Amino acid sequence: RDARILPIYEGTNGIQAMDLLFRKIGRDQGTALTAYIDEMQNRIPDAHKTHFAPGLAALDRASIYVRESFESDHHGAIAGAATPYLKGLYILMAGGWMAKTLDLKPDDKAAQFYLHHVLPFAQAHFESVQQPL
Repeated sequence: RDARILPIYEGTNGIQAMDLLFRKIGRDQGTALTAYIDEMQNRIPDAHKTHFAPGLAALDRASIYVRESFESDHHGAIAGAATPYLKGLYILMAGGWMAKTLDLKPDDKAAQFYLHHVLPFAQAHFESVQQPL
């Protein structure tokens, strides 16, 4: 019974991902997103910054790739990058909010699980954005 919902769910994620890249980032070359990322980086406690650094660096590289794809009018690359970009972004955003809101301590088990088992996926998603189609 649940299998009928999955295509709708995946399609909706793809639509949201393309909306993020084509409308939100393409509209202002990512200026609003860059401001939000700067705000998010300020929210991350110092104890966690080293864990977020690889994902944030990969986000920066992926964002440059997306902006260059807009400049070269390569919409296929942007569409192909949309879903992994969104997935990487929400992993970083959720982690940033969780780190600040819950004031996670480095010895907190939930923080350690997130930092070591979930957060690395953000970098992987952003790296896949830059792979040629």
